[in-house]
Amino acid sequence: IKDKKVINIEYEPYGKSKTSKIIHPHYLKEYNSRWFLFGKEYGGTDCNLALDRITSDIQILSDVTYQSATIDYSTYFDQIVGVTLIKHRGISHIIIKTNDLYTHQRIVTKPIHKSQRELAPFAKQNDGVSYGKICIDVIPNFELLGLLMTFESHIEIEAPMSYRTFFLEEIRKMETIYKKFSQFNEY
Repeated sequence: IKDKKVINIEYEPYGKSKTSKIIHPHYLKEYNSRWFLFGKEYGGTDCNLALDRITSDIQILSDVTYQSATIDYSTYFDQIVGVTLIKHRGISHIIIKTNDLYTHQRIVTKPIHKSQRELAPFAKQNDGVSYGKICIDVIPNFELLGLLMTFESHIEIEAPMSYRTFFLEEIRKMETIYKKFSQFNEY
């Protein structure tokens, strides 16, 4: 990246065949104990490659002219959790209801995203039930889904309805899997 050199690598995504890629590398980023290379593939397509999926030595191609980044990586990750920016999606104002004090404090002290705001501290609310509310303004992606799933039943996605429905669909898929499992095994 520093020397602005084009590279050739063998890359093997999970569940797919190995392919040779010519890359104009622009940026390295770590997320969740994995490193990612951002750049442009030969031909102009932006790419995001997990370094642990590179299956060959890196070959430097001195006969190919390097193409500089057209993306400002200092702001590229501002609207997402993780490393996957889904370009056709807009920012969603996601409201998360916390169902217990421990989870609420956990999210407040270790924010999900830098846009996070506390809408309501964890307390007994007007309806007599104790909960808190937190919001984030992000472009939804699979890293966000995975992170929110780690809170299990301790949170509820309240809004927007489209993301709430998507989250519920993922929960239903999990329920289907575990219903099959529970028919054969007792805890």
